[in-house]
Amino acid sequence: MSAIRFARGFATAPRVVLGVSGLDTEKHTGTRFNVSARNVSREGFDLCIRTWGDTKVLAIEVGWLARGE
Repeated sequence: MSAIRFARGFATAPRVVLGVSGLDTEKHTGTRFNVSARNVSREGFDLCIRTWGDTKVLAIEVGWLARGE
């Protein structure tokens, strides 16, 4: 998990949308992953990237957008 902090806080916890913009994996293994925003608060959230099975992620790029008041 990586802690992401907003430059400015929101009045209430915002809705966070994530998108994977880059992915590099080992070519002889499966590609199974999940990206989620956890513990979303007015100040930030935890970015969680999980893999399972024989997946080997060499690099992943994730973009995010927070929308709220």
